[in-house]
Amino acid sequence: MEKFSFAFFSLATLVFIATVNRSEADSSVIDLGGEWSFASSNKTITGTGKSDKFTVASKRTVPGDIYTDLFNNKIIDDPLYGDNHLFTTWISSDDWSYSRRFNFDMQQLNKASAFLITEGLDTIAAVSLNGKQIAQSSNQFVSSFADITKLLQDQNTIQVDFKSPVQYAAQMASAYKTSSGHDVPPVCPPSIQHGDCHPNFLRKAQYSFSWDWGPSFPTIGISQPIRIAVVESVYFRDFTWTTQLDGNFWNVNVETLVLNQNENSEVVWIISIDELGVEMEFVRKIREGTQMTTHQMQVKGKRQVNIYLSNQRRNGIVEMTKKIGFKTVDLVQDYVDPNKVSLGRDFYFRINGVPIFLKGSNWIPISMFPLTGNYTDRLRFLLDSAAEVGMNALRVWGGGLYETEEFYNYASTKGILIWQDLMFACALYPTNKEFLDSVQTEMQQQIWRLRKHASILVYAGNNENEIAIRDHWWSVSNYSEAQEVSDYVALYADTISPIVRQSDPSRPFLLSSPSNGIQTEM
Repeated sequence: MEKFSFAFFSLATLVFIATVNRSEADSSVIDLGGEWSFASSNKTITGTGKSDKFTVASKRTVPGDIYTDLFNNKIIDDPLYGDNHLFTTWISSDDWSYSRRFNFDMQQLNKASAFLITEGLDTIAAVSLNGKQIAQSSNQFVSSFADITKLLQDQNTIQVDFKSPVQYAAQMASAYKTSSGHDVPPVCPPSIQHGDCHPNFLRKAQYSFSWDWGPSFPTIGISQPIRIAVVESVYFRDFTWTTQLDGNFWNVNVETLVLNQNENSEVVWIISIDELGVEMEFVRKIREGTQMTTHQMQVKGKRQVNIYLSNQRRNGIVEMTKKIGFKTVDLVQDYVDPNKVSLGRDFYFRINGVPIFLKGSNWIPISMFPLTGNYTDRLRFLLDSAAEVGMNALRVWGGGLYETEEFYNYASTKGILIWQDLMFACALYPTNKEFLDSVQTEMQQQIWRLRKHASILVYAGNNENEIAIRDHWWSVSNYSEAQEVSDYVALYADTISPIVRQSDPSRPFLLSSPSNGIQTEM
């Protein structure tokens, strides 16, 4: 870990640059966006998805789903109109596949390897290339990275096969009941919602099985960008950071996600602030494989630094820039009166030492199909509206989705703080090894992504699951309250909490929202 110290007193531009030998630097990204074909399991329904939902070049991550594609192909009526949702239940009970063909210049592999990157598949999916399975998904919130070098040809077919989320959830619930001796509540939503059962057995947006504010649309599809990275030596995928105040200095820990194809590649890292004439350079050899590299520096003062992301490569240089904001967050939970503990505790936040009164609302997904259509316009209208009426905080609700980079960036520009629920809501969850392992990966990836955003105020483990146990929302045979508490602790206190606290020590973590805060953890 390299440590750098420098001071500045005004707004500046910080640029993060990595340089390798030109002969080793070449890498390219092939967008697999465009037109995909889809089909039901028995091939009786087929069509194409032509919209920009698969397009990476637009710089917008606009997910696709089977409902939108069926509507665009005039196979179903608008699912959001009237009671049409009652006539689309067959969709999520079927298996579906998406496929496309693409050409590949095999000369690119003379000195390089190729990797398939999927940023998100919704949800139970298997990916194959030229008939060979290369990746699987069981978590909508997790990305994957697969070596496809030996499978590529001049002409290729990639296919993603999706299982019915409704059928899969029912199978998982049945198997879990057989092994544990009990159901995991709630088994099904209230009948008035016309929803589907057992969403808590899927790492998928929980609202998609219905909620008290929306119908059931258990989506299926390629929900995030999918692409191929051709890597000769070093591929820089992304970077993130945490900031912590130490006296008069900010400690900034930057982590880069790097894939190295060679046994030992020499990388020159450059951090510069042009306005101050400051440039720092250091050299590192990185080992073979996918890895994180960590760099620590100190910045004097309490001002904002800008890092701009350009993704430009020239003369062996990869330049990444993003915006960064510096703030401390303290959650105050002292006794109102230490001599009268019966009065309870405070519960408020201090930002950079200043007590903040939070004024805000809950943020649920913009739509049942939130990232289709005019997502940017709707996002900005809603955040602009929140700011205009005096809100300074929004809670990203735990039954929905981890929001987009665009959401968190725009919230930062509007001065809106984000109470970030993790995606668990109004349910208890299985605690078998397979489920907990998937949650661990989800937490590692999502907190790594989220922690760089200045808008993030606090993390909370779930929506209302703590109060559900305390107020006895459910009565389940062979599942005592003591066992409910034990499973709750296994998921949130023993699995999620250590990852969140270690990945982002700069922000508080609460087991639930709402919560008794520190009292719950005693």
